Amino acid sequence: MTRQRKILVWTAMVVAGLLACVALTVLVVRDLDTADKLAGVVGALVGAAGLGVSLRALSRGAPGPDPAGPVVTAEGERSVAAGGSVSGTVVTGDGRSTGPLPPPRSPRPTGRARPDSGPPAEVRTPGARSVGAGGDISGNVVTGDQEP
Repeated sequence: MTRQRKILVWTAMVVAGLLACVALTVLVVRDLDTADKLAGVVGALVGAAGLGVSLRALSRGAPGPDPAGPVVTAEGERSVAAGGSVSGTVVTGDGRSTGPLPPPRSPRPTGRARPDSGPPAEVRTPGARSVGAGGDISGNVVTGDQEP
């Protein structure tokens, strides 16, 4: 919670406490009818303030992706998801080892610039044995089983 939000929460709690004390004082000093009218007015003001806060929150829209990095989710069985590049060896298949795999190839330049220069906001691998990377894959990713 940010410092500004903490201050706002404490201010709201203090104001609510003061309003409760004022309502109790009016009930004790005056009569029930006056306290009832005061509670109705205060309730209407609090409801209007809540409506204003809700409309402001709706107008701000949904929050964007976390600037700390992309959301990485490997959902499928034996799937691989990497927020950045894969430059080593990843093996999820049965009976596989890293020994007989071919050396990683260097990526071939395509001559085209990537349309987005930043990392993706989300990397998902929803299927079984699927592979997803937020960057380049220059290593080996093996998700299949070794044949006998």
